[in-house]
Amino acid sequence: MMNDKCSIIIPAYNQADKTVRAVESCLKQTYPCEVIVVDDGSTDETIPKIQAIEGIICILQKNQGCSNARNTGIAIATGKYIAFLDCDDYYELNKIELSIAYLNCYRQCMFVHTNVYVPGLNNISGEFETKVWLEPGWVEKKPKIGNLLFKNYIFNSTPVIRRSWMMDNLFDESLFIAADWDMWLRLSETRLWDINKEIMIDDSRRIGYLDLPLTYIGGLKFPKRVMRFKDGQFDTLGTLNQGFREPLQGVS
Repeated sequence: MMNDKCSIIIPAYNQADKTVRAVESCLKQTYPCEVIVVDDGSTDETIPKIQAIEGIICILQKNQGCSNARNTGIAIATGKYIAFLDCDDYYELNKIELSIAYLNCYRQCMFVHTNVYVPGLNNISGEFETKVWLEPGWVEKKPKIGNLLFKNYIFNSTPVIRRSWMMDNLFDESLFIAADWDMWLRLSETRLWDINKEIMIDDSRRIGYLDLPLTYIGGLKFPKRVMRFKDGQFDTLGTLNQGFREPLQGVS
């Protein structure tokens, strides 16, 4: 039975310490999460290290590739939402909470993605090239969908997706590098059906974007920030930014 939790699927392969860090960032989320780690045939210490962590679902399989591991996770996920996290990345502590708050506000969106922060480079990446679109709450409209055909600007560790839209969409296991790009393109072409009202929703608004670097690529420290969703607005309460030379974008 589906519940309101977010199922976070982590495909793991030979990244023991980074996989532990990724899992810990999921367990510390401020929103209830189901953490599913699918080990894709690791030969290092990944398996014993993740098996020692309580409160997660651990699936072991022979090496079949990242797309297969993600599909394995989708098949057993029970949450209302699904997120994918690469084993060498990790989340901001309230990444899932803020993403689902966005989806609750913009119900026409099937998923929301964000930009990412690269701590070792003090760099924010994954931004849209046109700054006018860099506003929290922006919903991608159909004329801009075409950009996704030429450039995959959606980092695969950032989307939080309504599980109902994943039911008929699995990752193409014949693809490797472009498997996530293929998924976003297929989802962006899905006709939206409002189950409650039994009407077709305007299909020009499907993909949501939240202008915050809520997923981290590499690095060793969790940034200490506090944000909340209140009265329909994303509100920054403050930041310490310990270990960084510059404040993170979207945080003052």
